[in-house]
Amino acid sequence: MATATTAADNAPGIPQLDFSTFPNQIFWLVVALFVLFIVVKRVAIPRIGGILEQRAARMKADLQQAEELSTQAAKLEEESRRRMAEAKAEAEKTGAAAREEIRQMTEAAMEEASRKIAGMASVAEARIDEIRRNAQEGIVEIAQEAAYEIVSAMLPGKEDREAASDAVRRRAGSEAQ
Repeated sequence: MATATTAADNAPGIPQLDFSTFPNQIFWLVVALFVLFIVVKRVAIPRIGGILEQRAARMKADLQQAEELSTQAAKLEEESRRRMAEAKAEAEKTGAAAREEIRQMTEAAMEEASRKIAGMASVAEARIDEIRRNAQEGIVEIAQEAAYEIVSAMLPGKEDREAASDAVRRRAGSEAQ
């Protein structure tokens, strides 16, 4: 069988650029663009709009949540600062009370020590006075004995123990005053 060839088949070039088919091509181009426009307008744009609305709503909710969390964090920070200030004031108060208690205990211990020292000093002074009196009495006795011995040695026969004792007592009494 023989094939019949037409003039279009024998024409050189691309069939889309054949001017005789332009009106048909333009018609189908317009139909395809119109269908594409309807699909985009009815399907794609609402979906994209919905996605954008969801994103905007999510971002708005996230921003609100972030603001709430920021506010809560600020409140917690202020509360922690307030508690720290209260704890510091309480610690200072406790420290002051402890220092006052220590000062009072120290004063009480110092007073007790002063009383003990005063008591010991008065006992020591009494003992010293007693030793001084005993020493003076011993000195007077030694002086009386010495006076008697001297008088006996120098004036034999005039040995008056009582007169020597009185003379030493008078002399010791006048020097003591």
